[in-house]
Parts: sequence; structure tokens; C-alpha cells
Amino acid sequence: MPDAAGGREMTFEEMLRIRSGSERISSWIRGEILDRLETLKPLLAPKRFLADHIKSPYRVEDARDADRNFAEIQAAYKSVAGAPLRLPGRLESPLDSVPSQVELQPWESTLDAETPEGPRRICIRSPLSWVLIHGASINFSQARLMASGATPRNESDLREFAIHALVMKLIVARSPGLVRLFSTMRLSLDTAQSPELGGLPLVRLTASVPTFRPSDAVVLGAIRMSGVPIFEELVDLEAASTLLDPFGSKIAELGRTDA
Repeated sequence: MPDAAGGREMTFEEMLRIRSGSERISSWIRGEILDRLETLKPLLAPKRFLADHIKSPYRVEDARDADRNFAEIQAAYKSVAGAPLRLPGRLESPLDSVPSQVELQPWESTLDAETPEGPRRICIRSPLSWVLIHGASINFSQARLMASGATPRNESDLREFAIHALVMKLIVARSPGLVRLFSTMRLSLDTAQSPELGGLPLVRLTASVPTFRPSDAVVLGAIRMSGVPIFEELVDLEAASTLLDPFGSKIAELGRTDA
């Protein structure tokens, strides 16, 4: 169906039918990623890249380029410390300890849906796209709300979130094999920004399955029912059913008799 008001035209009942399948798919893919991340945890440890520039009871003997890595994070922090984050001071070595646990936090954006009373601001969450970050006092959603002034600001928590985001960005930049590894799971690993957080780079994992949101009217109906101004996109089940297996396609290509 054609899109309406920036979303796909459908009935409320159709949205509800697709919702259950979307949730099952999202839950399964998220579980698969978390299972792999548990195996990859040692490779994502900040200590491996920052050595004595980060507090930790463990020592790392083979950390390379730790001084250069810390200087890069220090410069990145300075570049994002202004508005809208308004972070205090400069980074000093050593950084506070960063938990080894890596989290998947749903990617969010903002929709100003049209209503008879004027635009209504709604949080749109993706079911198949996540911020990849070490655990902090606040998550991506809370950081967006604080930085935008929608909730009371906690300077210390925002600073910690920003540092953890910068550390993860550095780790991924220094680990090109991770991009190839996740691509075998049909996941793209990239760096994105959220308008509420300014230029802060966020590492994002996104499944190759398309998602969409319904028209504003359906979205507004859903949040009226839930009472919460948050709507999660739907998985495009029809498009998902036509996805090709890249491994099988490559095998078929290599095995062609006319090659």
C-alpha cells in the first residue's frame, strides 16, 4: 500500500495482526545477537585498547596503541562536549571502570505526528536496530530525554553515557573483523548520530530485514490505546520472506558450470 503522512497506509486491525509477528522476530534476532556478544565479550573489553588509561583490577600486557587510543577518545570527547550535551571538563587518565557487559538498546527517533490540535511528539523505536554500548547508569532513551530537556538533567550520567559511547566507537574502529563477522549474521555495524545527542557517535547494529511504520493515524490510535507516546515500527513480513541467503547465493555462483 502507498505511504500516508510518512507512513504506510493500513487499518488498525492490520497493524495489530502484524505486530505479534514483528515482536517474535525482534525477540529472536535480539536473542541471537546477545548470544554472540557473550562469546565476543573478551574482544570488546575496553582494557584491551586503553590499558592503564582505564581503571580495572586486571592488567593487560599486550595492549597496543593505548596512548593513541586514549588521545583519540579525549579529542572526541572535547568535540561533543558542547551543546546539546553540555558535558563538563576534559577527560583525564585513567577513565573510570567500564562494565564488561555489552548491551543492546533500541534505536529511537522522534516523529511529530499531525493531530487536529497540532503536532504531537512521539518516540519511534526500531524493532531491529540497536545501540551497542557497555552498560551505563542511563540508556540511550534516557540520554535523549535528558539532553533534550524532556526530563531532569543528570550531568554525571550523561557524561558517563557519552564516554561509554566513545569507547565502543573506538573499539569497533580498531576491530574491522567485527563488521565482517556481524555481516555473516545479516547485521550491519555502523556509526550513527541522534539529533538530541548532537555529534556523539553511537555504534549501531541493524538487521537486514526491512521495517516500517504505519500512517500517523494508526500510530496515534496505538498510543491512545497504550497511553504511552512510544510506537515500535513493524517488521515488513512480506519483504522478509523474499530475503536471499548470501551464503547459498555465493555457493551457487561459485558452482555455476558456465563460470
